[in-house]
Amino acid sequence: MEGQIYGILYFWVMLFENCNNCGQTVAQNDKFCKKCGVSLSEQFVVCTNCHRRNTMTASFCGVCGNALKTSEDYEKKYLGLWMNALRNRIMQDHQAQNLEDYLENFYANGFHKTFLNSAKQLGKEVAELEAINDRQSAKKIQTLEYHRIENLLDYFIIHHCKDFNTIHFSEKILKYQNIQLEELELVKMILDYLNLEQEEFTFYTDFLLMPVDSLKNASKYFLFPEKDEKIWLICDLSGMDNFKEGFAFTEKALYWKAPFEKAQRVHFFNLDKIMIEENWLLINNSFFNANTTLNLKLLYLLRKLKRLFVK
Repeated sequence: MEGQIYGILYFWVMLFENCNNCGQTVAQNDKFCKKCGVSLSEQFVVCTNCHRRNTMTASFCGVCGNALKTSEDYEKKYLGLWMNALRNRIMQDHQAQNLEDYLENFYANGFHKTFLNSAKQLGKEVAELEAINDRQSAKKIQTLEYHRIENLLDYFIIHHCKDFNTIHFSEKILKYQNIQLEELELVKMILDYLNLEQEEFTFYTDFLLMPVDSLKNASKYFLFPEKDEKIWLICDLSGMDNFKEGFAFTEKALYWKAPFEKAQRVHFFNLDKIMIEENWLLINNSFFNANTTLNLKLLYLLRKLKRLFVK
């Protein structure tokens, strides 16, 4: 009889606990208290071994004894990832000699506190996914961490580091940070990132205004869209406005032709390796070059498109 009672009590403890806010009994898989509505993820730490929820002050799981990750553990992890990503970004994209200025600015302007708050929230989201402990959740964690760090990098560099950057980025592109693909007007985002009005290149978005010979040359030398594929932008890079060299954006892909190179195309969902090499841009190991400012703006745009399309 005592064994049966103990078993029932153990079963109850394993499946139920009390909300710290109102005392309501809640189940292990509840995300919110059904009485007061408070988020339970902020009241408990989930064990990554047995998936049992524990109090926020617990160092070890009360069921299996596994050491529990704390918010400080996640903050330390993401601070390390952030610093590595920031160093890589500055060394590759900007002026390496200014790296120390970027690092000092991270702490000096208050962004360090913003980052730690974001890291704490990210840690909560990751802890919930870690508790599920399957292959799909592991992939979600990897994607979530990558996107969050990259978005924070963009915000920090564009908003807080204007004095150190190689070029001036328009802050209006930051409005696209937390918008999902299905919610945004993609063509407007592309044009905002490139900000071609500030460049010296000839470009068209209204092809009724584009000279017929220029349109024919673009279609002959590098722009080969699929049937019914909408063309959004065509830009000349020949230096003579003949559009025998240039790039174009459609609703699906980037098309371009560089001097002495064959025409290239990369679909947004196939974006992979994008980086500055010397003074030009490598897109999936293919050469692209316009000028310093447009190369860098295109780099940031393609990284954003990769985050949106490549899962």
